[in-house]
Amino acid sequence: MIKNNINIDFLNKILRYDNDTGMVYWKERDESITPNTSALKKWNTIYSYTEAGWKNKKGYITIGVKHDIETNGKLIKLLCHRVVFALVNGRWPETLLDHRNGNPSDNRINNLEESNHSKNAKNSKPYGQSGYKNIQYDSRGDGKWRVRIRVNGKEVHIGNYKRLEDAIEARDIAYREHDYVPARDNPKEKTSTDDEICVFSS
Repeated sequence: MIKNNINIDFLNKILRYDNDTGMVYWKERDESITPNTSALKKWNTIYSYTEAGWKNKKGYITIGVKHDIETNGKLIKLLCHRVVFALVNGRWPETLLDHRNGNPSDNRINNLEESNHSKNAKNSKPYGQSGYKNIQYDSRGDGKWRVRIRVNGKEVHIGNYKRLEDAIEARDIAYREHDYVPARDNPKEKTSTDDEICVFSS
């Protein structure tokens, strides 16, 4: 599973979820979040009470969070529907999330459900050893699932994963990051319904 290393209590301080619309908004901040007075005033003037994140061409929304302490100064990209799940349930989802009505921008909590990728893997017909494109089992190495895709004619190594479900999720995220559309030789193969885009915070 792709880990989310953002503290949920911190997200509750900076984000507000609207249960009726499924949208997430930036909260007004104080010195405990942004100590620099000038930066705080500028941020609140531009972003407070506005919708967090934006929609990409596929309809998915992602929120980017950057904070000196909580993210070590790095921009962390969070899928909006996973953020909604975390804000409502007080925990990150343990699996991928599906949008029940098929609308990837409808992030109302009652439209989100945890999916079972391992079940999909078991039910799929074999495609090589894994049953999934661009995923191979490295039996000669450390016994992990290796994910590689080709981008602009060059092979890109995504990573090695102990669990097949983690490899599938990492591959699907890489597809979207590189705008990669694989051919579906295996009609039963599925990719995750998650997607990512980026907006920012400081």
